[in-house]
Amino acid sequence: MKWVRLFLPLLLLSSIYLLDIGFSHLLGDQTFAPVFCVLSLFGMAMCFSGRWILAWIPAFSVLAYWLIHDVSAYPLTRTTTVVLAGLMAAWASRQREKVDEQLGEIDSILLHLPTPWALLNEEGAIVKTNAAGASLLGSTPEDIVGNSIFEVGSAGPQERRRRIEDFMKVSPSGPPLVLALEPAASGARNIRASVFRLPTRRGKFSLLVFQPA
Repeated sequence: MKWVRLFLPLLLLSSIYLLDIGFSHLLGDQTFAPVFCVLSLFGMAMCFSGRWILAWIPAFSVLAYWLIHDVSAYPLTRTTTVVLAGLMAAWASRQREKVDEQLGEIDSILLHLPTPWALLNEEGAIVKTNAAGASLLGSTPEDIVGNSIFEVGSAGPQERRRRIEDFMKVSPSGPPLVLALEPAASGARNIRASVFRLPTRRGKFSLLVFQPA
C-alpha cells in the first residue's frame, strides 16, 4: 500500500505531462494541464487521506504552471485554481475518512452486540451477522455469510418452502419467523426471529433478531 501511495501520484503526474504534450501537438497552443491536475486530485480524494493530498498539491501546481506559463495569458490564475481544487479535494477526502470511521465504529458495535442478529438481502442471503447470531445458527460469521437463511441448519425441502412462505408474510407486529433447525446445526430445535424490513437505496434488506424458542 505504501508503494501504491507513492506510485499512483507519480503516475498521474507523468500521464498529465504526456497528455498535455500530446494535445499541444494536435491542437497547437492549447493546454489542459490544469483540468487534468484538478481531476487527478479529486480522483485521489477517493482513496487517499487528506494529508497525503495536501502533500501532493505543490507537485501538481508546479507541473500545471510549468506546462501553461508559455501558452496561457493568466498562468498564475489558472495555477491557483489547481491549488484551490486540491484544498477542496483534501477536505472531501477528510469528510470521507470521517464517514468511514463512523461506519467502522457502528459496525464494530453491532458485531459485538450480545443480541444475535443477521442482515439479509432481498434474496434471503445473509449479508452480515454477529458471532452470537452465527453461533445460534450453528456456524461462524465467516462461514455463514453468503448462505441463504432458507437453507441454514440443514433444513429439508419442505422446511425451506415453509421458511420462504413465512418470511414473505411476516411483519414486526405479527408472529415471529420460526426457523426449525436440525440438532446437528444448533442446540435449539427452533429459533424465533423478529423480522424488520429495512428499505435502502441499495435495495431492500431485512434484519432478523433471534431468540431461542
